[in-house]
Amino acid sequence: MSEEWLAGYLQISEEQLCDLEEGRARITFEIQLELCRLLDVADRYFYMGFGKSAPPPPPEKKSWLRDVDLWFRDNVSPFENLFLKVARQMLGPSGSARDLVHDAYTQLMIDDRWRTVENPRAYLKIAVKNLAKNRLHRERIVPMLQLDLGSMPDLADIGPDAANSLVARDRLRRVLAALEKLPPQARKIMIMRKIDDLSAREIAGRLRLSLKTVEGHLARGMVLLNQHLEADENRYQLVGGAQAVPIKSSGSSAVD
Repeated sequence: MSEEWLAGYLQISEEQLCDLEEGRARITFEIQLELCRLLDVADRYFYMGFGKSAPPPPPEKKSWLRDVDLWFRDNVSPFENLFLKVARQMLGPSGSARDLVHDAYTQLMIDDRWRTVENPRAYLKIAVKNLAKNRLHRERIVPMLQLDLGSMPDLADIGPDAANSLVARDRLRRVLAALEKLPPQARKIMIMRKIDDLSAREIAGRLRLSLKTVEGHLARGMVLLNQHLEADENRYQLVGGAQAVPIKSSGSSAVD
């Protein structure tokens, strides 16, 4: 019962009700009868235990929130609109800004990385920008998946356009080869997320998995994919020397 309602029921002011509750005013017999009717108790109810010490307070209930939940609530959630704004500016109105921000959150939670971040707001803002750049770059490469890479003839022209095509084809081959090295479930989920561009929730629905399970496979798949690509790049540079084709640009991951 609210103070306003109870005061109205007893036909007194809220200030008078507060005085009664805190012992600054005497409860009249009439008000006591009204309280008995309201609570459906006998008048002796109000005198039970009179003169005895107050019972000890109940033990404090342990919060179900984990440390990471409390940290996320205090340091990340207040700035979610900012992260969404940055994602929309990078991807445009047709881009999936919320999924991009969710991917940034996933990266932040890998291996308890959040514990080492001193400025979560700045960290996630930069992470969203880098993920957006990677997504835009990937959207220019993914259509090549429709081509039969094995039947593509070698280009005789060595001009700028031909060189760019060779770089893109080589990068695509390496990404596909790295995907094949992932565990089957992680590979399937990574392809659905990064190539088919499905959201984590859509993937969970199609595969009949929990959202948490899908997020775990995505996080682990991203780590393994980058490890495979970095190892492949190192091997390629050892063999090809100065002619090696870079997989990563400075300051960003090979894949997001």
